[in-house]
Amino acid sequence: MSDVNALKDQGNKAFSAKDYDKAIELFTAAIAIDPSNHVLFSNRSAAKAGQKQWAAALEDAEQCINLNMSWSKGYARKGAALHGARRYDEAVEAYEAGLKFEDSPALRKGLQEVKDAKGRDGSDAFGLGRMFADPNLIGKLATNPRTQKHLADPAFVQKLKLFQQNPALADS
Repeated sequence: MSDVNALKDQGNKAFSAKDYDKAIELFTAAIAIDPSNHVLFSNRSAAKAGQKQWAAALEDAEQCINLNMSWSKGYARKGAALHGARRYDEAVEAYEAGLKFEDSPALRKGLQEVKDAKGRDGSDAFGLGRMFADPNLIGKLATNPRTQKHLADPAFVQKLKLFQQNPALADS
């Protein structure tokens, strides 16, 4: 078992350093030794989420929950993976399921972030909210010959920035 703990510790260090490939490799090696350890699946799920591998992160989160249904962090991992995949309703369900086991700040924060994201993404039928949420919007407009002339108007640029901060305003 000390090998598992050493691999887990090394994986946690790699994860903290945002070396997700190394973290996944180490957690996978630890899982090969102890496939019943729910924490290892949780940690690997987080590393996969760090790489935006949402489906793989979800698989590990679900395995974590299968191994320990009352550990709230597994639900947080599942919620995060579903959030990343933009499966907001399912993410809300995952966070709420975790809150039944533990009223943790991490679960509450995750739940609120999903609800906020769902509101932003669902705020309009035409995808305007997503367009304004693009951090490269002004750069893209500046390189487009049809729109670049509008960026000379400070009021226009100010409105764009306002919409970027709150995409729901584009609907009004």
